[in-house]
Amino acid sequence: MELKPVLSLRRFRDLVLLINDSFQNYRWAFLVVAVFGFLSGLLGGLGISAIIPLFSFITGDPNLGTDPISQKIIGSLKFIGLTPNIYWLIGFIVSVFIFKAIALFFISYYTEKLSARYEEDYRKKLFTDLLNSKLDHFHQEKPGHIEHLVMQDINKGAQVMVDAGGVILAATGLLVYAFVAYRLSPVVTVATLIPGLLFFYLLKSLFYRVRQVADWL
Repeated sequence: MELKPVLSLRRFRDLVLLINDSFQNYRWAFLVVAVFGFLSGLLGGLGISAIIPLFSFITGDPNLGTDPISQKIIGSLKFIGLTPNIYWLIGFIVSVFIFKAIALFFISYYTEKLSARYEEDYRKKLFTDLLNSKLDHFHQEKPGHIEHLVMQDINKGAQVMVDAGGVILAATGLLVYAFVAYRLSPVVTVATLIPGLLFFYLLKSLFYRVRQVADWL
């Protein structure tokens, strides 16, 4: 059996349109997830970037911590009246990752709450439509079809919402980390990105072949 490619622009476009139609009442909720995902990625990027000036103080190497982000971190400590040293940098890193953990916890709680609200709203809507429908409609339905729709299909739709939130979180985090890495070292970032894209393309083809073999078996 011939399978469609794992990823294509057309399938990606169809997926985006399907999600947009299914969750059009939750667009602002996804925007909140994107904002907190960006905040989480930014905090993680700052925490990782602060390790560079930390090693600069540990090793005493003046060549470390000369990138723009490290200089802004050190400048921020000076601005609030703190003398940059090992202890303040460690405290800064710990604080940043604590706030990142709080942001991730909020995102997880928020997406699960959205998922539960989605299930509740659509079950209410479905039951209302069923009660308002004519009796002939029930005779045309197969036994168990309505139960399957209520108990399983809506659950799957709610899980899609959770997965969509995870994709938004991963995408925003990736963009922030890529920006931070590029600001730290553009040459290393580009040199890493090219093999990474090639590796992704090879894995994509491999996954496609595995699906073909699994379907044949």
